[in-house]
Amino acid sequence: MLIAVFLLLWVSVLAAGAAIYGVRPQGPDVPWPRWIVPVAGLAAIGLVVGIPVLAVIYSSGERERTTHTGLVLTDAQVHGREIFVKTCIRCHALGDIGAASTIGPSFDRLKPNRQLVLDAVKHGRARGKGQMPAGLIGAASARDVAAYLEAVAGRQARR
Repeated sequence: MLIAVFLLLWVSVLAAGAAIYGVRPQGPDVPWPRWIVPVAGLAAIGLVVGIPVLAVIYSSGERERTTHTGLVLTDAQVHGREIFVKTCIRCHALGDIGAASTIGPSFDRLKPNRQLVLDAVKHGRARGKGQMPAGLIGAASARDVAAYLEAVAGRQARR
């Protein structure tokens, strides 16, 4: 569908160009026909505004739901990723979103299951370089983060 819209816009640009160059005045004193300017303006607006608007409309959130590994996330996992970016990215590494901090453990290496994440959020952790305080996020958010991490941690990006 999106390809058809792009083709339609491209054909309109070509038609506008043909209209402009097909009815060229035959001398310096001969004016252009009045309809040339509106047709060319509409074609330009269609390209400059129409293509980005249509791209946003037809993407329908696919990019938001798809990870770098090609996995399609559930609503809870999308929410978990948002919470992770707001709260956890400062300390933890995770390849799916490009987080590279070394304060806490790398989730790509650890590959935590749901229970480990829920326990760490509830009780906190104090190992090595940093300390994770208990209760950084609520229980519902912790479940969503755990679902997200369980789905993406340790997966390699598609090439």
